[in-house]
Amino acid sequence: MESQVEKIVRLVGALEILSNQLFGALNAGDYPGALGIQDRCQPVLDEISRLMVEPGLARSLDPATRERVDRLLKNQLDQVERIEADKSVLREELKGIRTAQTRTQRFRSAYGKPGYSSPSGNYAETG
Repeated sequence: MESQVEKIVRLVGALEILSNQLFGALNAGDYPGALGIQDRCQPVLDEISRLMVEPGLARSLDPATRERVDRLLKNQLDQVERIEADKSVLREELKGIRTAQTRTQRFRSAYGKPGYSSPSGNYAETG
């Protein structure tokens, strides 16, 4: 039968694998895939949290496991920072797209009205 410490070590290994997959998804810009991986991480994190409330269990983890957990936490923080930076870039791009759409709508309403005729006579047909 698996002890609680052994189970935590196994779950930390699973989180390492998922963290690597998450890193790959973020590098590829696969945000839906990254969200799916995060969803898969949650039950593992929940189980580790449940186990860690046992008095003295955290102190009984060996230093190598503690280092692995510290590395996972650092990687998670790095990934959160990266996602926040990506979100800022995407917000700016979206703002530019919305500005272009607004300008396009203004032109469309000015030049796309029925009865407006351009020198070539085709502007009213595109509106």
